[in-house]
Amino acid sequence: MAAVIEKILRDVREPGSSIISPTRFASVMHIEMQALANAAGVHRNTLSGNPGSARLQDRILDILRVVGALSESTGADEPDAIYWIKNRPLREFESKTPLELIAEGRVKSVLHYIESVESGYVG
Repeated sequence: MAAVIEKILRDVREPGSSIISPTRFASVMHIEMQALANAAGVHRNTLSGNPGSARLQDRILDILRVVGALSESTGADEPDAIYWIKNRPLREFESKTPLELIAEGRVKSVLHYIESVESGYVG
């Protein structure tokens, strides 16, 4: 997990800053800027006008936590973990994707889901 997260963090850091670049993050995740804004629960203008917004940075970190948990749990590499987050409808959550759940502020539910799958309780 640490290797996947560390690689992504290196790729998405705003040069000369301690924040994650929303533009770089969207590029790594292969998502539109509007989709990132939706997932973060911020206006699209926040991505460029206030990229250090606490809410935006927290949601980006939530997405990274899920990528890391999935990678650790299943051994998924970066592309597979990103694909899963964006595209895997979870039957247990009304067929919402993990990214949709994160957008709703339900990152803990997604992390518990990954944990339960790893333990053999769901899936």
